[in-house]
Amino acid sequence: MAQRSILVGQIWHEGHSFNPILTREKDFLFLRGEAVLEEARASSTALSGIVKTAEALGYRCIPSISARARPGGAIEQKVFDNIVDEFVQAARMHDFDAICLDLHGATLAEHTLDTEGYLLSRLREVVGNDIMISLALDLHAYLTPQMVEQATIITSFRTTPHADIEETGVRAMTLLDSLSNETRPPRAIYSLIPFLTRGNDETWSGPLAEIGAAADRWRARSDVVDLSIFNVHPFLDVPGYGQVVLAYDNGSGAAIDACRDLSDMLWQARDEFQE
Repeated sequence: MAQRSILVGQIWHEGHSFNPILTREKDFLFLRGEAVLEEARASSTALSGIVKTAEALGYRCIPSISARARPGGAIEQKVFDNIVDEFVQAARMHDFDAICLDLHGATLAEHTLDTEGYLLSRLREVVGNDIMISLALDLHAYLTPQMVEQATIITSFRTTPHADIEETGVRAMTLLDSLSNETRPPRAIYSLIPFLTRGNDETWSGPLAEIGAAADRWRARSDVVDLSIFNVHPFLDVPGYGQVVLAYDNGSGAAIDACRDLSDMLWQARDEFQE
């Protein structure tokens, strides 16, 4: 049997709409080629979890690009476009069985608000609809319907402060591998709850402790493939921004029930997310 291969890559940038200083090329640390994999194997990022798990499962990892910058203002448009072009070029140049990416999820560019959705759409133009794409995201991601439509499965950190970054990459790759044996992709249910938190948003205490425990009960069900809650940060000014529950099921309808339950809990607790 031929060795399976997977295209991997990373973008770290948490956008802040109210910061007027653009994030420029000099603000990024770029890695390409084998350096992407070497860094992943030696560190504890979501990409680390992806690469280590993929290689343990027998996949050959094909690196695209790693682009990392500190949180800040929108990325200069030409810089963002160049990053996307590198991902697309890597997809064109190589043959692979699937794609697994470590993305922040709240990246922002000068003229592109749904940056991850745009990246995924560009990749789909190259690879078509049959190649599975799995994403590991920060739970502060700006999750959009376009991202959910273009990705096969998306999973996020479950803790703030983030204590499960590498674990999320492991999950993203493990889910992708398990789905390769299924005849159809899982069904995604996306629920937007229109409010922003202003504090009290640590997952180990306050309202998110109870909501997280409820999410774990849903995740324990055999017909729930995965479930993420996105507690977005309050520093983006973009359409359709708010808390999001994203659940996947096998067609049972459990994802609908989970989203309804957790969305209601978030909405009822909305006034508790204050300093």
